[in-house]
Amino acid sequence: DRHSYNQMIVNSRGAYWAAYFPDPLGPKFNGKPWDSQAIVKSSVNKSAGQWSCEILIPFDRLGGVPAKGTRWTVNFCRNFRGQGADWQLQSWFNVYDKSRDFHRPNKFGMFEW
Repeated sequence: DRHSYNQMIVNSRGAYWAAYFPDPLGPKFNGKPWDSQAIVKSSVNKSAGQWSCEILIPFDRLGGVPAKGTRWTVNFCRNFRGQGADWQLQSWFNVYDKSRDFHRPNKFGMFEW
């Protein structure tokens, strides 16, 4: 519906937080806990200054297996809070402005199965 959405935040150690946001236009941080049942695996390559993660979320936690041609609005974001003003923000679809607010599902991209 491009209004409600689920969000996961994962760190380089594989720890995560998950919430459901029924109305991002409502009060800030109005997320409700979401039992995503995710399996998260991450690895860190310190010498290369990189980390990666894989996330498996069972389809039943996302409304069931999507039929061919089903469209989902999604976004993938990354932020790095470096020292001081050294913030790095990246997302698949640009949803933020100077506010650095990723909570804008009306600007998410489209994923088709």
